[in-house]
Amino acid sequence: MKVVLENLNCTDKVAIMEIDDSFTNGRQIVDTYQFPEELGINTLFFKGKKGKQVDYLAILAPFKKKVVTKTIKKNLGYRDLEFLDKNEAEQITHQEFGAFSPFGLPSDWKILTSEDITNMPELIIGSGERRLTLKIEGKLLLELSNISVVPQNMDYIS
Repeated sequence: MKVVLENLNCTDKVAIMEIDDSFTNGRQIVDTYQFPEELGINTLFFKGKKGKQVDYLAILAPFKKKVVTKTIKKNLGYRDLEFLDKNEAEQITHQEFGAFSPFGLPSDWKILTSEDITNMPELIIGSGERRLTLKIEGKLLLELSNISVVPQNMDYIS
């Protein structure tokens, strides 16, 4: 993870925190380490299909919010959009379930986020390793080359 952050030239903008690696969801982290829930961001992995084309996507969503796949499908033109199987996600991304992160993903992945998330002064997000979590400023996400900020009228979370 540190190599990924160094490649983005942002190690000075990130707090890397060691956590209990038995945790597999953000709720456990928030409760145990007493982070305000509104800082928690989940990274969810999907597979989108357009004809024979298959795209992989990471969609960022606040804790306790659901991704509206119908909205994503419609706006990106996918015939089908499904959660990526845990084992496939781990194999493709080399990240651990329970710590999925937009950092370090293959360059052909699409990463979707909202302006609300990129405007957060502070957020907690997975590192790719269950033993670590990241505390960052939302605008740091904009340094990822494959990120797209969805328009305000594309409400992809509920």
